[in-house]
Amino acid sequence: MISSRLFFAIVLSLATIMSGGLSILASADALIPQQEELVWQPSWWTEPGQERKPQDGENPLFLPFIALSDSTPESGWHYFVSEIITGSASCASTGFAGVVRDDAGVPKAGVQVKVWAAESGQDSYLSEPTGGDGVWRVVIDDSQPVAGRWKLAVVNSQQEPISPVIGQVAYQDDPSAVEAPGIPTHDDCVNGHQWLTVGFEQRQEFPEFTVASVRFISCRDNHFDHNIRLWVIDVEGNGIRYIPVLFWEENGFGDGLLTGTDPFKPPGYLDYPIWERQTWSTEILTGTTDTSYPVSSETPPILEDCSGNAWGHYSYEIVFQRRDLP
Repeated sequence: MISSRLFFAIVLSLATIMSGGLSILASADALIPQQEELVWQPSWWTEPGQERKPQDGENPLFLPFIALSDSTPESGWHYFVSEIITGSASCASTGFAGVVRDDAGVPKAGVQVKVWAAESGQDSYLSEPTGGDGVWRVVIDDSQPVAGRWKLAVVNSQQEPISPVIGQVAYQDDPSAVEAPGIPTHDDCVNGHQWLTVGFEQRQEFPEFTVASVRFISCRDNHFDHNIRLWVIDVEGNGIRYIPVLFWEENGFGDGLLTGTDPFKPPGYLDYPIWERQTWSTEILTGTTDTSYPVSSETPPILEDCSGNAWGHYSYEIVFQRRDLP
C-alpha cells in the first residue's frame, strides 16, 4: 500500500510536470500545524530526520504530515435483539438495561445503546460504552416509577441506529390508545413494568423479514389475555397489509393468516390466541424470514406477582420488520 507521503509526492510531481516544470514553493508556516515535515522534489524525497539541503535548481516543498484513518461510522444493521424482552416492577426507579454480545455470544465491550421517548421532542438517553461484561444501562429516573413510551437501539458514534429500532409500534386493546408507539413503562409499580431488560447480539446477515423484537407483556397491559400481538412493518416503521404469517405450534400444527385484514385495527397488525399448554413460533411466508423465539401461555419467561398475568394467560408482542435488500 502506498504511504500518504509518497501519495502526496506523486500528485504534486504530476502537477509540476503538467504545468511545464513550474516551480512550486510553499512555506510550512502557511499550512496547517505540522507534526512532521516531508521534503520533496520531483527527483527525490526523504523521511524526516534525513533531510538534505536542496541542490542548485531544486525547489523544496514542505508538506505537513497528515495521518489518514478510516473513521467512517458503521451504518445499516449490525445487531439484533437476542432474547425475549422482559420487564420487572420497581417502586424506586425506572430504566432499561441488558447485555450486548458479539456474534459468538461473548460479551462485547465498547457498544452504546440509545433510549428515547417515542413522542418527538422528548428526552433521550445514551448509555455509557459497555465494558468487558457487555452490560449497558440507562436510568430514566433514579427515584420513582415513570410512565412513558420509549424507543431504543444500538447506535454508532454518530448516535445513528445500527440495529432495528425497538418500540416503533405498540397496539393496546384500549380504544383511547389504538396506536401508541413505544415500549411502555408505567407509574403502577405493582402491575406495570419500570425496568426493561433488552439483550443485543452482533449479526452478520439479516433476512428480508427480521424479528425486530419479541416482548413479554406486563400484567398492566395484558388483562389476563393469552394472545400473540404481531406486527409486520416496513423499513420506516409503517404497518404492511396482507403479509402472510405462519403461526405454528410445537406439536406441528400450523395456521396461516394475513396481516391488516381487520378494518378496525392498524395495518400490518393481527392478533392470535394462544391457549393453555401451547408453545408457538411465527415466521413470514414470503421472502426470506427469521423465526421468532417460542412463546408460551403456560411457561412465561419470568414470573410476576401481579394481577393481569396467570398460568394460561400470558401474551407477547412480536414485530417483524422488512428491510430493503440490495
